[in-house]
Amino acid sequence: MTFEEFKELALNPLEYDGGKIFRLEVFGYYDEWINEDGGYGLVHANTSYYTSLEEAQSALLPIYDSVSKKDGLKIYCSLVYEIPTGIDMRFAKYSRVLSFDGEGELIDHTLCAYPCGINEEKYEIFRGRDQSMIRFQPGDIVEVLTLWEESAPSVLTAIITKTPPTIKDSWELYDQLGELFVDGIESDEYRYLIGEHWLAGHNSSTPSFLVFKPHVTVTEKRQKELLEYYRNYKGQAYWRQGGSRLDEIAQSAGGLSSNMCPGFKSLTPSDFDPIYEATEAVHVFGTADFFVENPLETIFASIEERSGNILSNFSNFIISISNTDWHGKHLNPKRISEWEKIIEEKLHNPRNVRWGERIMKGAMFYKIDIVAYK
Repeated sequence: MTFEEFKELALNPLEYDGGKIFRLEVFGYYDEWINEDGGYGLVHANTSYYTSLEEAQSALLPIYDSVSKKDGLKIYCSLVYEIPTGIDMRFAKYSRVLSFDGEGELIDHTLCAYPCGINEEKYEIFRGRDQSMIRFQPGDIVEVLTLWEESAPSVLTAIITKTPPTIKDSWELYDQLGELFVDGIESDEYRYLIGEHWLAGHNSSTPSFLVFKPHVTVTEKRQKELLEYYRNYKGQAYWRQGGSRLDEIAQSAGGLSSNMCPGFKSLTPSDFDPIYEATEAVHVFGTADFFVENPLETIFASIEERSGNILSNFSNFIISISNTDWHGKHLNPKRISEWEKIIEEKLHNPRNVRWGERIMKGAMFYKIDIVAYK
């Protein structure tokens, strides 16, 4: 496949040609529900079904008018889900989603089907977005719509840290992998922060169609908070003030960089307090491609080659395992626990060990950082 052919499929992905219906969801809000941090709950104001997209779009403005007059709501947005018929729908699968603003204008839409829904790969491949379709850039303050079955819809103010890949980004990956390229809906996301990136749940991602320009004014205080979180995430501030060698160690081992996000257990700044009180501290690390036969052995061979027997002089350690989010190569918690046990066996006298895991977006390798101190 040439780049031009790839680009054409990215811009005009195959649309599902089987049976389908369209579900229209409308959301509204009240000004008095807005919190100090810019977050607020939404009212799920309408759910209706149609036999065509045109029919659903024609219903938008009349529904907006009706719910606004009846309930005094301000319209937040509406979502139209294209739903295949004749398949198991227990997990709310869809072949397409379109996002409309409060004026009924289309602002975003998905570019591939939900995985394992139609079960036809040709509909489920995501090939990147044209630059014109990427509505926000890193550093932009936005609102993220959160939808959970067990709770009411709500909005969070957030700051963008990463955009969906462009067509060129996806092509470069396709050029490496050829027919093994299987990128899907999970890549068509924005990453964002609502708090410090090392706090669980504060560094997350969401589909493109659930990200909006702020509907309400974001306070100056909240803007300053978000910009500070972003600055720390970008590695433009050290873990400790001053930029000492120890700050650099904490920054590197703790994962204070833009391509990192927390794993199932993350190191926090307080985990590095001991190295500031230690008489001596060293930092060693090693990497290994995830397709080698034994990546952990390869990593330790790299560490020994670089640092010799230096770790034998220490008994206190802070160890961070950098995982990948690559499908099929992501280390699950059980495998990470197995690695931790093997690593401890390789250390000479591991009296006190603090563990952390972080995820390197799109990485094709694993990395282990070891900070030893006494």
